[in-house]
Amino acid sequence: MRPRSSSSRLPRTYRGHARHLAIGCAARFLPGDTNRLASTLCGLIDEHQADVCLLVGQAPGRSMVTFERLATNLRDFMVPDRAGNLEAGTAIVPTAPAAYFSTLDALRLAQGLTTAGIPAAPSNHAGNHLCNQSLYLALHYAATARPEMRAKFMHIPILPVQVESRWSDVPTMSLTMLREAVAVTIQAVLACAAPAP
Repeated sequence: MRPRSSSSRLPRTYRGHARHLAIGCAARFLPGDTNRLASTLCGLIDEHQADVCLLVGQAPGRSMVTFERLATNLRDFMVPDRAGNLEAGTAIVPTAPAAYFSTLDALRLAQGLTTAGIPAAPSNHAGNHLCNQSLYLALHYAATARPEMRAKFMHIPILPVQVESRWSDVPTMSLTMLREAVAVTIQAVLACAAPAP
């Protein structure tokens, strides 16, 4: 059986580690289905009346945590999503803007992790799969329905166990460090005084 992705395993590790989650935070899973993503994500934002939407997904091949600066209105899948959908050059939201800048400062968040001893950097490309789609949807929903909400996507490396079973010669990061990275990021987001791209 293929090991769960680093981003899907991460929320489960907070059981028994409540100190890592700030008061008022909720961790939820999103479907790996491009056609269900919008309704699920927007529904969760409304359900929790979110002020901040921090999205987390794994990025095989990246050696550090990366914070995405923007999302594009494009689905162009090189591999199918978990429901078997294989989009090729389609818009996420027809007639919507070509791209949105994230509303949290990627450089500032990355510097916060680096200070904590966790390798991190800003990123200018979230890909054209579900990670980019989820950030675009969050930013579009904020722009059209929840202007007070800020959103950011955080890409994380894969886990060592995934290298052993699927990827070889790919950078990894321990679950302990990933958990700390999310905790530090949450605190930084809560302390952030003003949004910036």
